[in-house]
Amino acid sequence: MVRICVSVPATTTVAAIEAIRGLAKPDLIELRLDYAVERLDLRKLRESTSIPLIGTARVPSHGGRWGGGERQRLLLSAVRDGFDYVDVEVDSVSLGELVEKIHDKGASVIISRHHLDRTPPLDEILAAHAEAKAAGADVVKVVGTAGSPSDNLPCLEYLAREPGNVSFAMGALGVPSRVLSPLMGGAFTYASAGEGGGVAPGQPTLASLREIYRLMGVTP
Repeated sequence: MVRICVSVPATTTVAAIEAIRGLAKPDLIELRLDYAVERLDLRKLRESTSIPLIGTARVPSHGGRWGGGERQRLLLSAVRDGFDYVDVEVDSVSLGELVEKIHDKGASVIISRHHLDRTPPLDEILAAHAEAKAAGADVVKVVGTAGSPSDNLPCLEYLAREPGNVSFAMGALGVPSRVLSPLMGGAFTYASAGEGGGVAPGQPTLASLREIYRLMGVTP
């Protein structure tokens, strides 16, 4: 089954709610809380949709914009207000304690590792998977950056070995892994709401991704 998560840059509460209500029923919505330019009303964001929500606040070293403190407190607040998932980096401070708190509040944890300058080989991806699972991950997310078409392969082979997780390569050369990852066992893939709305290099739109799957004979 192909599942698509749309990433929404949550700049303001009003803008994020408008974006959520304009979506054509994705399977999940990732709210990028690191894009905020004001204090977000997380409860209102949760109440704006019944679609499962992922709360993410990415730091610059992982491709995000979070420059403030109290990031973990923000993510825990998202869980308290009803978000279904929280995405945290594998190198987060006191990761095990954070995961335990998230689980105690009833949410699932995506533990992620992003490589902004390369795509790691399969053995390194599997090592990252083991580290994340040991820390209590419900879903492991390992993302690379494609420097050549062959960089799609380790991500897809990882998902074939460890289905139910997320892996692909960013950038134009990594689009094949974004498209194929759910077909190889990935829990879901990511899309943007529309043209110019991507939060990561190579992120296709929801409409274009659905059209690709339609042409492939796959029903997302």
